[in-house]
Amino acid sequence: KNDEGNLGKVHKVWSKMRDVDKKRPTTLRGLLEVEKAAGIHRPGGHLADPSAAIALLWMRRTLMFSIAVLQGACEKDAHLGNLARAAYTSQLEQYHGWLLKNTFTMALSAMPSREEFMQRLAPTVKQKMEREALCIQEMRECTEASQVIIKVMCNLFDELDLEDAGRSESSSSRKHLVFLHGIGAWQWPIVGRGSEIRNETATATQQQQQHSVGNRQYFIRTPNIIRGQR
Repeated sequence: KNDEGNLGKVHKVWSKMRDVDKKRPTTLRGLLEVEKAAGIHRPGGHLADPSAAIALLWMRRTLMFSIAVLQGACEKDAHLGNLARAAYTSQLEQYHGWLLKNTFTMALSAMPSREEFMQRLAPTVKQKMEREALCIQEMRECTEASQVIIKVMCNLFDELDLEDAGRSESSSSRKHLVFLHGIGAWQWPIVGRGSEIRNETATATQQQQQHSVGNRQYFIRTPNIIRGQR
């Protein structure tokens, strides 16, 4: 729900741009450059809220948190609760105020075991060893592809002076409270539907980029972040 709300913000900003220019930006870079040129953000990464930039920033932070958990979950002796708390400390805590910090602490204490987590990711795979091997393979592919996206987005935000490092209680950050309702159930995409995930990628460059992860090719381009809602 958290990411859906932020994605809706991005699409809303993008849609309004046709009132100014019928062509509208077709890349993440173009979208952010037009928004910055409108003068709604202050120098030093002080982002307006609502805006596409602040929504994308929180989407990226949430993705980094998720990736940190998935990476750790690939280890056989992983404890998901400890992983999630460590991921929260490194990726999100510094941006949250007292209320969100305490809410996350409570929610993360209800994390499932690693085995239960795998079962929820691949409920149709009954054999334990097969299920674990499949989950680990897809989690590693997902994290590797996501890291490419994150790196490009970080570089773009730095270049455009849109990297807001301050603590925020914005509407985007408050939506993490909604996001937490699903954390106990860990409603991740079911493994075996990887093609649906692998085709949904975005980048901050104007050119399409191709990246190899394992034996698969990932075509990264910005328009997919708002695809299907034109």
